[in-house]
Amino acid sequence: MAQPEKKADPAEPANQMNEVGCLVRLGWMVFGNAALVICIGVIASQKGILITAADVVFWAVVPVLIWLRHVDIARMKGLTVSGQPATLSHWKRYAGLLLALSVVAWAAAHAVAWFHG
Repeated sequence: MAQPEKKADPAEPANQMNEVGCLVRLGWMVFGNAALVICIGVIASQKGILITAADVVFWAVVPVLIWLRHVDIARMKGLTVSGQPATLSHWKRYAGLLLALSVVAWAAAHAVAWFHG
């Protein structure tokens, strides 16, 4: 005999607490940002204004973070800080802010390298 299909509780974040959802959230919230901070430190410690592997890694991580946040919202039912369901509007804001802050941090790191190199 077929069992009735279990309906998901809309109040329960379905994919938020599974392993993949957890890794996606940790990716864009912790690991990716840590990678950016490390890259900024490496860039700032270089002598002169050179494009190094740290620059390549930095600019490779930024779109990955934007993509991971999109996956978190679109596929994993990601939440906002206040626990509300995140929307594509939140994603657009995140992407714009991350890009703007990344440009500023990257330029500042190169300025430090240039003037202290």
